[in-house]
Amino acid sequence: MERNIIYLWICAFALVHGNQETSQQPPISDKLPSLIKMNNDFAFDLYKRLVAMPEYQSKNIFFSPFSVSMALSELSLGAGGETKEQLLSGIGHNSSVFSTEEMHQMFHSLLEDIDQRTGVDIDVGSALSDKSKPLPKFLDNMKEFYHSDGFIVNFRAAEI
Repeated sequence: MERNIIYLWICAFALVHGNQETSQQPPISDKLPSLIKMNNDFAFDLYKRLVAMPEYQSKNIFFSPFSVSMALSELSLGAGGETKEQLLSGIGHNSSVFSTEEMHQMFHSLLEDIDQRTGVDIDVGSALSDKSKPLPKFLDNMKEFYHSDGFIVNFRAAEI
């Protein structure tokens, strides 16, 4: 009898940092559990939606929700208006818990922490359609917050 297995990889990193700030605002590290909860909620919601699709019902499913939510968050750096709202809503961002800027800072903090704790150099790249014309500020923010180099790709001509 064939056995179908569904893989779900949820990356959650708990960080413990001393309170080194004296301002009224708690340090960004105090809000990391909220980002982790947002990512976990996003992961289970995405998983439920995937397994409900007929084409995936008897298939193995493996994805990195951390990578997906990080990519959508990264994309929100260059979006505005309703598009930005939909991206942030899709990953479960709640502005009453932390601001969009704080979210970007927390993703940056997580990537830095992974690098420091594991000694693993994380290289992130984001392929952008050759039809897009990203602003330099967007590319700078991608690099700053997500350690990501944006590069242009012609998806129609790309080999699979």
